[in-house]
Amino acid sequence: MNESYELIGRILSHLQARGLRRTDLWLVDLYGGTLPDGDAEEHELLFGDVMNWLIKEGAVTIIEEIPGTTDESGFMGTQLTSRGLAMMQTPTGGELPKPTIQETIATPDASLGASTYVKIGSLFGGLLGGFTKSIS
Repeated sequence: MNESYELIGRILSHLQARGLRRTDLWLVDLYGGTLPDGDAEEHELLFGDVMNWLIKEGAVTIIEEIPGTTDESGFMGTQLTSRGLAMMQTPTGGELPKPTIQETIATPDASLGASTYVKIGSLFGGLLGGFTKSIS
């Protein structure tokens, strides 16, 4: 699960930096231009699965999914939804360096490492699951 959580954290960071502007989202961009070690195809598959989960849970919206070969698949017109923004602004109870995911990601000099992205993704997933359960 840590790989999934890290990817969620990286996606949220990427989207928050763009505000409410729609953006095209490519896996390689989430890692500063270089994918982590391992099977690139597996990374792409996980990226697609995580994005589709975020879409189905109502945290993000897209205009179009662009399937492609390794390093080429992406999501066009990706944007946080109001639900996604609400989860980013929910207090995390001291689990992160700042009180919310949004503030942690927005820290100008923050060097967010993999472990922080894992925490962000885990907290976001838990908050989103709790929010979905509470409105069901």
